[in-house]
Amino acid sequence: MISKFITAFFLIASSAMVQAAPQMVANNTPRFIKKAADLGPVDPSSVITATVWLKLHNEAQLDSLVKGQHQKGSPDYHKWITQTSSMPLLGRPRRN
Repeated sequence: MISKFITAFFLIASSAMVQAAPQMVANNTPRFIKKAADLGPVDPSSVITATVWLKLHNEAQLDSLVKGQHQKGSPDYHKWITQTSSMPLLGRPRRN
């Protein structure tokens, strides 16, 4: 289970870097941030850490792939996907 999560996280993160088109997400500020006090500028050399969780649009397909990669006899056994081949699986869904 944890290996599936790590694999998914890596692939999502790497696909996000390839697609790096900035997008504004409306109405996404949590209440606790709306109430936060602005303490002024921060040292630009400061390091911050952020965690982002994205919803997979085809989780069942990803689960099946990860299971097949670890199951002897599967056509996907030990066939690891590359950043390029992961785009159809983990990239943004196509809109019609």
